[in-house]
Amino acid sequence: MKEHKSYEFDSITACVICGGPVGTDNYGNTDVCKHCGWKNSADNEKWDKSLGISYPMLVPLSRAKTQYESGEPFKATFDDFINGLLFYSEMTFVYAGEKYAVILFGDHAAEPYKIKLYRKLWDGTSRMLQIFDSKNEFVAGAAIDGKLLKNIWDEIDDPAFMQCE
Repeated sequence: MKEHKSYEFDSITACVICGGPVGTDNYGNTDVCKHCGWKNSADNEKWDKSLGISYPMLVPLSRAKTQYESGEPFKATFDDFINGLLFYSEMTFVYAGEKYAVILFGDHAAEPYKIKLYRKLWDGTSRMLQIFDSKNEFVAGAAIDGKLLKNIWDEIDDPAFMQCE
């Protein structure tokens, strides 16, 4: 009997977004669709309903389908990013050509926890910019160069789970 591993895409199924052929593992996770760029997890419908996210793409599956049908690129909202942070604890994004990280420290299921905003430097190190004591403080006060993150979200590129960047 052949041993199956989750990273082996040993069958072909229809992409959940565009319907194109995509490699699938025995758990229902897919490779990146060569037609639309979506990578699906077997749990995305559940996470869409319960957490408002998908993994590893961040954009909830229901909105990703709408974005694709409208010809828009997959783009996570600021709320998706916050939901992803509370789910995964480590997120990244790019703003004005600079890479940033947001990391949640502590038990994200219950406060108190800390959320730290970092700028990643060219030498591979990071510089902490701000620290917050709650999600609400982060949403209200996270800023880059005096601009609130929630207000410049349309200028943010590549918001992602840190491991999936």
